Amino acid sequence: MWCAVLLGCCLFALGLCAVSTQGPHRVWGGCAGAGYGLAAWCAARGHGRWAVRCAVGGALVVPGVYLLARGAGQSEVFVLERAAQHLVRTGTPYESAPVDVAGYTPYLPGAALLGLPSLVLPGPPGDARVWCAVVFLCCLRAARPTGGARRYGRGLAVLCAAPPFALACVVSGVDLPVAGVCVLGLALAGRGRAGWAGVVLGLGCAVKWTVCPALAVAAVLLAGRTRTRRRASVLAPLALGTCVPLAVLVLPWVLVSPGVLVEQVFAFPSGHGRLATPAASPLPGRLLAGLGPAGWWCALVVLLLAAGA
Repeated sequence: MWCAVLLGCCLFALGLCAVSTQGPHRVWGGCAGAGYGLAAWCAARGHGRWAVRCAVGGALVVPGVYLLARGAGQSEVFVLERAAQHLVRTGTPYESAPVDVAGYTPYLPGAALLGLPSLVLPGPPGDARVWCAVVFLCCLRAARPTGGARRYGRGLAVLCAAPPFALACVVSGVDLPVAGVCVLGLALAGRGRAGWAGVVLGLGCAVKWTVCPALAVAAVLLAGRTRTRRRASVLAPLALGTCVPLAVLVLPWVLVSPGVLVEQVFAFPSGHGRLATPAASPLPGRLLAGLGPAGWWCALVVLLLAAGA
């Protein structure tokens, strides 16, 4: 089974290398394809530990070190670092009048915190990708259930070798902390720790507003643990904990420059900004976006259906 999985990962990586026009994607695809292929050979011969090592080395270590050493990556990395620089210099992570898409920061103000290490740590140690991965792994560590340390270690090694983590970590990293806070926030909610779940998910919402649906899931988890008459008292800490990070990290810039924030965080990514977003992919969302207003409404309906499910 593992041999088949690794061969599938190998085909995915090599396919990405063949069709992508992005340099970092091609680097990752070539290195990861070789690593997965060697890992599949090791798995077929029964060398499980070597299979994991080859997969992690080819998909994460080799391309990650290469791209970090060259200072190459997707634009998201440099957006976070530029936002941090702008925050320190001017007090806001947003440029008031960007002349092109390179000046846009399509994230909420909390994302600038991920770029702050680049101001004090030169070179690869301060790269935003490194700290995005650190936040993600710390969240997974904090979400670990009591016991099962050995199984957790195995699962973490497999996760680091998997394309969804390895590709994101090597080329951009910005979605990793968002996924991490969702995992930790829901784990805390499942354990009944409503206040801390709200704080963690609030921090995620201060980075990207797409974390907001996790708040509904956390509320359902908490409500399911209590009797009807106590649900309001249990959900109140979740709401209060969420509001604290938002009030500290988002509200000041909403009050000072609401127009700039709405333009860069909401209008620009959704295709309704002053400048067109360069984002593109062969996935259904891109096809819907090409349909104009009808596609936008279709995407909204699909999003609401997914949230309801």
